[in-house]
Amino acid sequence: MIEPITVLHVDDEPPLLDLTKTFLEREGGIEVRTESDPERALELLDGSIDCVLSDYQMPAMDGIEFLDAVRERRPSIPFVLFTGKGSEEIASEAISAGVSDYIQKETGSDQYTVLANRIRNLVDQRRTEQTLRQRVEAIEAASEGIAIFDGCGELAYANEAYSELYGRDLDDLFGEHWRDIHSEWAIERADDEVLPSLREGGQWSGELPVERSDGTTVPSSVSVASIERGATGRNPDDERSGGAVCVVRDLTERRERERELEEQRRRFRSLLESLPGMAYRARTDSGWPMEFVSEGCERLTGYEPDALESGEVSWGESVIHPDDLETVNRVTREALDNGDAFALEYRILTKSGDVRWVSERGHRVEPEILEGYIADVSARRQLEEELRRERGDAAVGSNDRDAAGRDTEAPDDA
Repeated sequence: MIEPITVLHVDDEPPLLDLTKTFLEREGGIEVRTESDPERALELLDGSIDCVLSDYQMPAMDGIEFLDAVRERRPSIPFVLFTGKGSEEIASEAISAGVSDYIQKETGSDQYTVLANRIRNLVDQRRTEQTLRQRVEAIEAASEGIAIFDGCGELAYANEAYSELYGRDLDDLFGEHWRDIHSEWAIERADDEVLPSLREGGQWSGELPVERSDGTTVPSSVSVASIERGATGRNPDDERSGGAVCVVRDLTERRERERELEEQRRRFRSLLESLPGMAYRARTDSGWPMEFVSEGCERLTGYEPDALESGEVSWGESVIHPDDLETVNRVTREALDNGDAFALEYRILTKSGDVRWVSERGHRVEPEILEGYIADVSARRQLEEELRRERGDAAVGSNDRDAAGRDTEAPDDA
């Protein structure tokens, strides 16, 4: 969709304002705002105005004076002088003052078609320049190194990030052939992999360490895309037409974060392996399918972690004791529904068929995910059972004592 153009037309003759507005807006895509007083027109000169169209001879100030006032507020806005005064002196003065275009008023409606085309061209050019300027500013501010090589392989453009990445001054890089910038092993990979990909598909991306001017290397990811001949405005027949744009990202910080993360994972795995029980991450689906279990799983259940994580063995259907499954499901789901953590003890069946008592504590971490820890409490449960039996035996023995705790014996004269 073509973006509409808003024109501010200033002329001290209202009939001419109305006539010009009518014919320009008939051309389509142009909205005209009118004002007969240049001073008031300056107050309307906000960011919504794309072009100023002005008469030359006006009582408050002439067109050149109005141009100077406009330039103070909007230095780059297109300004068209549309005047009945057609002397060479006025045209020369207007051009010297920086007018964008100079058009003499004529009779007939065809002049408005010409005027509309001139306005469109001026506004389109300015919008293009603004877009290019914004893109250049974005490229200059980018953290990635960005470079453009022409059709001969020589560096035509590079931003500061690119020069800093290679440890070279921008002035030294311009005009350098890409083979003179990169290391021998980078050139070999380019010949074997990058250039064939550019010829076949027009692009290549991968990891390619950058060798800096001081001999150190920087881990980097590189993306290269071909530029079609003539795309940069050069004649397609020019050997420098076309080329490639290259984007290089320094991966040093990412590699450092990856090393730190891997070290954290290693320490976490070491911690989990030292625990007597099993840490887990499970889904809340039927059977409590496990997404992750720690190495303690095998010591606890006899099953390797992969067996539970792959779904080969179901925690709910194969490990939890059948007589305790209903209680485990009920207690766990009630706690999860209420948003509470849960803790319970129940029996499991190991891979060898042994029965063990375990204590589980867990909580929901995502809508359908829970995490927790399961420990073997069989020894404690056995000790508690032994203590209960001992108390039971003691209670039976107490029947042979009187209320005062003395042994009951038959009287001597019985």
